[in-house]
This record gives sequence, structure tokens and C-alpha cells, in this order.
Amino acid sequence: MRKEVPHPQYDPQTTDNDFMVIFLERPVPVVGDNFELVKLNKNPARPYVGQSVRVMGWGDTDIRDSVSDLSDVLMKTDVDVISNSVCDNSEGIEGGWYDTYEDQITENMMCARVVGGGQDSCQGDSGGPLVIKGGTATNSQDIQVGVVSWGVGCASANFPGVYARVSKAYSWIEREVCKGSNYATEAGFDC
Repeated sequence: MRKEVPHPQYDPQTTDNDFMVIFLERPVPVVGDNFELVKLNKNPARPYVGQSVRVMGWGDTDIRDSVSDLSDVLMKTDVDVISNSVCDNSEGIEGGWYDTYEDQITENMMCARVVGGGQDSCQGDSGGPLVIKGGTATNSQDIQVGVVSWGVGCASANFPGVYARVSKAYSWIEREVCKGSNYATEAGFDC
């Protein structure tokens, strides 16, 4: 890693603007022909409420707070996008304690869940991608719409996962990448 640039409006108290651009010393070597960069989402209308998206990571695979079992293989699960207002109304008992998301979900965040819980991102997945899968008639490549940020518990029926919304930070990401990388246009940024 050569340099890390946190979002200038990141708020550690609220986790708002939970973004960081990381610059590497050299390009990552590509092995084989089956490699395509993930496109970052700049369209604020994407994803839509109810859309299925995929989250990936090497985080905790045990939802109990007392156990930490990080995966040694990349895990993935599909979750459905919910509205920020529905997310902000999330409340319930988690780990024996009452909690709520009330007034914590900002426009720079988005939420997704599996109805009824059971699968989600978890501790150790933070910073990982939330993507609309490609290979369809409407989009050929994966589009990253979110970044794993925070949540109450893991795979909870009461509390969805909260993600940093890529479209809200796209202009800042593009500016930073264009300033700091010789490969920005190759990666699809308009420098």
C-alpha cells in the first residue's frame, strides 16, 4: 500500500461517509483471461428498493457475539435492498439488549437484508463490496453500489446490514483516483 485517503467528511461517531481510497505501489497482477474490473456506481437511482445485490467478504461466519470465526475463503450472499426509511425504523432485541437505527441512517448510506435474517455481512467484512451482479442484458459487468459499513448484530431478522452508498461519494472517489493514479482512465474514470 502506498497511500490511504479517508473521505474528508467521514464521521467516526456516526460512520457517515464511510469511504477510503487506497493506492497500491504497483498494479495487481492479472492471472488468466477471466478478469474484469468492477465498475463503481455513479447513478443515484441504482440500486432500486427490492433489488437483489451480492455482498462478499472474509468476515465472521458465526453470528454469536461471543465467538469470532473468520473465514479463510471468500464468502458471498445475496441480500435485497430496502429503503432508508424502512431501515431507519429498524428496532428490536439483539443479544439480549434493545437497539434501534432511528435517526442513524443518512443519505450516504443504504441498507440490505435477507427477509427473516440468516445471512448478512458481519464483523471482518467491513470495506468489502456490495455489488449488482453483471452478466445480464442490462449490465455486462459487476457494479459496486455499496461498501460494507456497520450494523447491529449479524444476519439479524431485526437489523439489516448498513452500507456506504457509492453513488454519493463517486465524484470524490473519481477526483482522488484521477489525482493519485496513472491508471485512472484505464479503470474507467473520466479524468
